[in-house]
Amino acid sequence: MPGSLQVIMRYFPRRFVASGFALAIVFTGTGCGAGVEAPSPTSKFGAGAAASGAAGACRSDPHQGAHDPQRLTILSACAEVVGTVVRVPRVPPDGDHTFNVRLDPAYVGMMNAQNQKDGGIHVEIVPMDQPGCTRGQQITTPAGYNNLGVCSGANVMTPSVGARVRVTGPFVHDDWSGPNEIHPAWQVEILPPDFPTVTTAPSTTVPAATTPSAPKPLVLKVRLTGRAIIGAKGAPRGTAAVVLTITPPELCWRFTGVRHIGTPTLARISIGRAGYNGHRVVALGATYKPRGCTTANVDSLLEPLSERPARYYVTISSKAYPAGAVRGQLARLRP
Repeated sequence: MPGSLQVIMRYFPRRFVASGFALAIVFTGTGCGAGVEAPSPTSKFGAGAAASGAAGACRSDPHQGAHDPQRLTILSACAEVVGTVVRVPRVPPDGDHTFNVRLDPAYVGMMNAQNQKDGGIHVEIVPMDQPGCTRGQQITTPAGYNNLGVCSGANVMTPSVGARVRVTGPFVHDDWSGPNEIHPAWQVEILPPDFPTVTTAPSTTVPAATTPSAPKPLVLKVRLTGRAIIGAKGAPRGTAAVVLTITPPELCWRFTGVRHIGTPTLARISIGRAGYNGHRVVALGATYKPRGCTTANVDSLLEPLSERPARYYVTISSKAYPAGAVRGQLARLRP
């Protein structure tokens, strides 16, 4: 039995092969314990220019299957990284399977300040590449997202925490949430646990200074009225307006035109569609303030809020209307 096949069978018993899931194992030929040379993370997609270890994984459209692709600034149309999964994989509302990878030393120049804070580069597997769909099938869920594409049949598996992986896909900056990412991940290779650390820098490295260090602010707005209060009596003539500016992890607000509600006491953002009450996700100050800023969790609030603002609403309470004086559903501020 060839040496490479022996290694595959050592780490992946026959039941994995029989399952129908393809796990691509790529070896460099370097002996255990030695550093290996990294392929260039800045390789641009094109004839003969794909990332060297997984040339067949590169595609012609780096935005294919990624919703709201304008938020993803392309830093390299096809790149490859090696590292260890350090964050529990999760599935946010957009249906992407996401996780963070602590990069081997050769690739750390690809991370910006947000990545450093998060402990690794962010990786997202979009619905069209996930297992369980039929090749060629139109992707329609989750509802409300654009550019989901058709099922590729790639069956890209989500690795577990601690796995050594090689990830191939577009290297991008997420202008909404801030980190540099491999998004979408076209191929995730599970490497042997003793796969050597990649220490030799590639011939061309992404300088940290060339990548955006902070996300572009996202601005949301809403007009609040007393008629929008659900399950209680709001201020009949009450009105207000608010503009929210999101620059992860910071959330800032500015209220204007607050009228006919009495003395405001508290403002908050809640999750819930129009016509229904939900639950509070963040208070806009300990007590009502016409303007201010707070910090919020990027994964659990700011990213979902940026992607689906209409699922959230703002409420102002007052002494006269403690259950809510005025309310309004959020929307993006159009240029």
